[in-house]
Amino acid sequence: MPVTNLNQLVLTGSDYKIVVAVTNQAGVVTPYTIQTALEYSHDIEVEDESIYAIGKITPIAEKSNAKSYKGKIIMQAGEVNAILLLTGLNDATSIQGCTLAISALQGAFARVFQAVNFNTENLNVKAKDKHTPISINWKGIGVNNN
Repeated sequence: MPVTNLNQLVLTGSDYKIVVAVTNQAGVVTPYTIQTALEYSHDIEVEDESIYAIGKITPIAEKSNAKSYKGKIIMQAGEVNAILLLTGLNDATSIQGCTLAISALQGAFARVFQAVNFNTENLNVKAKDKHTPISINWKGIGVNNN
């Protein structure tokens, strides 16, 4: 029996590219490819609700109410500062309404989140650290898979 090689289905961290397109103070959209991302995550979640009826102990239906798009990026503090300098903004939470995309050519993976707000900027500096990462939590209102 031949062995199936599924390497094309396995994506490593180096296969991905993350781009953020931020509108600067002059209204110009500036795309920026993240170079120092240490971690990226996103959650696409549908809020569900069980529908019950009198006389029934089990739900009679499951309905979806809302969908949410949120995630986190951890990258080097210097890169966050470079994006802020490029766009004329003060801190990561000043980035509102941007486009955030992650893609991998291998496996044809892509998610493009629209109207993304960066909601937190967490920095923790420690003595003798070799680098200083910043953690940014974000939320968006929509996603395209292309």
